Amino acid sequence: MTLAVLIPGSLTATAGAAFLGVPPVADLFENGHELLPASEYLRGERPYADVVPGHGVLSDGGLDAISMRLLGDDYRGYVRGWKLLGASFWPAIYAVGLGATGNPMIGLGVGLLSLAGFFQYTFLRVVPSLAVLALVLAASRTGRRRVWAAAGAALGVSFFVSVDFAFYAAGAAAAALWVSRGERRAALASFLRGAAGVGALGLAAMLALGVFPEFVDVTFRLVPSLLPVYAHGFPSAFPLGPASPAMLYACAGLGVLLLGALLPRGPRVPDPARPLVPVCAWIALAMLAVMERHHFNYPYFVVPAAVVLLARWIRRSAPDRLAGSLASVAIVAAFALDHGALTLPAVTGVAIQPRTYEANAAPLVAPRRARGALFRRPERVLIARTVEMMERAGFRDDDTWLDFANEPGLYFLFDRRCPIRYYEVAFYESESAQREVIAAVRRNPRVRAVLMSGTYPLIDEVSNEIRAPFVARYIRENFRPFLREDGIEFWIRRDGSASRAATGP
Repeated sequence: MTLAVLIPGSLTATAGAAFLGVPPVADLFENGHELLPASEYLRGERPYADVVPGHGVLSDGGLDAISMRLLGDDYRGYVRGWKLLGASFWPAIYAVGLGATGNPMIGLGVGLLSLAGFFQYTFLRVVPSLAVLALVLAASRTGRRRVWAAAGAALGVSFFVSVDFAFYAAGAAAAALWVSRGERRAALASFLRGAAGVGALGLAAMLALGVFPEFVDVTFRLVPSLLPVYAHGFPSAFPLGPASPAMLYACAGLGVLLLGALLPRGPRVPDPARPLVPVCAWIALAMLAVMERHHFNYPYFVVPAAVVLLARWIRRSAPDRLAGSLASVAIVAAFALDHGALTLPAVTGVAIQPRTYEANAAPLVAPRRARGALFRRPERVLIARTVEMMERAGFRDDDTWLDFANEPGLYFLFDRRCPIRYYEVAFYESESAQREVIAAVRRNPRVRAVLMSGTYPLIDEVSNEIRAPFVARYIRENFRPFLREDGIEFWIRRDGSASRAATGP
């Protein structure tokens, strides 16, 4: 009970007490990545064929649809599920330290250092990937085939939760297998059996839903093709300070050097250094997220564990025990002090105190699905203008609009069907995808309007008319301006006009 529940639970309780005191503030773009697919699944639509889950079928609506089915078909049900599932985040951080060393105090140390490095309640998409990392660390340390099989099964689950984090976990697993002792072929076979078991279940589900070709196309063609659409590249300049990109770059650079030094040794890597190999591999691969969207927090989820394991290796490998202990303490202390660990109790205490709503955020009574969240003023204006548009246009229950402004959460709030598979414009930049969107709107007379301008800023300052010129041309030819107020703009389908497909650039 102490090792499996109380220690990791204390980390979750600390973060929960600090961050769960008030309703969350809604974000119709970010939350829409889960809420729109969940809303479609609840009405019987299929993943991949009817709606594209950009991150993974479970994280993009799958788990949320289950939560809302069981806990409430509104923001409250969404948030309740997020809280319940999110409680696994800090135990997963703890499990990385425990799996690497078998020492629960090391796991607690990793957790406390992580609280100083990134004080938050949860980030659900990373949890299965951290579980894979913890299991391969334990398997590499113990050589138990059942643990390798469990790690493979966890990787299969991670793949359906978040494809990118599953890729990082797969690299860490390959590194752990390479440096593990014992029968590496037997360990690999056990790992692959575990992964194949979950993969077979996923395959059966895709075949049963009739979406296997779409699943393969989205996962292995569409999602990888979006990298140049979204990629920023590594930043040329960044601020210094705790948890800064500079600190991350230093940790990632050191990790790459350690990989270069340790990987060639294979199973001859010393026991104290062995856990560092998969951890450094995970960090190195997660730097792809920094290159893509400057997600500095992604690789940083494992940096505190790398710091603790590096200090442990130095302490256990130093010829002089006192010098090794002092060096290891200095490494951990330097990281902790740089991240404000001494002020963490004060920060936590202030955060746990009763808090007021965000100054610009307020709850909404309608629409019904808005209950359970706070909305900033721009989103409240957008919702009001959407209500006005539907009233003026005489919307019926099955009428809907095309979102050309990256506001997918609106479909969920108003329980309206999304007429296309994609939840943001950047997903259909290719000519073939644009023509797919045009065909879907053309054959659906229930698409009465287009949201041309909302509250979310342009992605990378590129207008949607430039991203999807064929779709923009089709809208201009078949819709006309209808409502323009407070920066919100809706166009309405031209009455009595035949819908025409755009041709040529």
